[in-house]
Amino acid sequence: MTREELFELAALDAYGLLDEYEAALFTRSFHHASATVQHELRELQASIAANPVLVPDVEPRESLRIKVLESVAARIEAESAKLAPLATIGSLRAQAGHSDGRVVLGASGQFWRAASFLLAASVLVVLYFSVEFYQQSKKLTAAVIDGYTDVQIEEIIGPAFSAFANDPSCVRIDLRSIEGSRGQHAVVYINEDTNESFLFVLGLPAHQEYTLAAFAEDDTDGLKQVFHARDAVSGVNLGELSAAFVASLSALTWEIADGSGAVLLRSA
Repeated sequence: MTREELFELAALDAYGLLDEYEAALFTRSFHHASATVQHELRELQASIAANPVLVPDVEPRESLRIKVLESVAARIEAESAKLAPLATIGSLRAQAGHSDGRVVLGASGQFWRAASFLLAASVLVVLYFSVEFYQQSKKLTAAVIDGYTDVQIEEIIGPAFSAFANDPSCVRIDLRSIEGSRGQHAVVYINEDTNESFLFVLGLPAHQEYTLAAFAEDDTDGLKQVFHARDAVSGVNLGELSAAFVASLSALTWEIADGSGAVLLRSA
């Protein structure tokens, strides 16, 4: 792959959006690239994973913590059962036990039991950071969305996007897949002071036409705008909305539908 192709796929690779063949090709080409290019690619992907702009506003379910602890406990029990014969290795006194019937665990058994607890603790730490990395990997830096540079984004929405999205006056509306498809996500940003608005879409099939719609239950006039997803990650400037529309945001439902009218994403 050329240097330009590597940088085009770097963002998608960071978000796990490459198929098996593309991922293998990207990895092989990365290792054949020069040290300077490899460093630039690492810096780019690190900036993507560290940017908090598009982190979904969700928290893990409480049941997930319980499942993790139950799985670790079951694994500890299983490992303890496997290590039972090792607990008898040691002195004859330890094997025979005390006269009162208590069995003394040998030094080797104590070591392996301690090792199993340390391993379980390590698994919990790795699992925690894996969840953190997965959440971080869903972030997008504005500089790589649709191949836009910071300057181009400023030309589209005025201020630098990070400042725009993190402005206290900026409202965020999350749209999630109604079928639970992982990797499909959209965010609408609306500044309540300036009425500027912007849409980011992640994971929808590229080179297709979609319709963003916002409407209230009483069928009052809402918003309907057609846009094209030029890539797996797309940014769309929705322009300046009316003050009346922005004032009614809390009563609106947002949807994104494909060309056939099938709804793919919907706000909570």
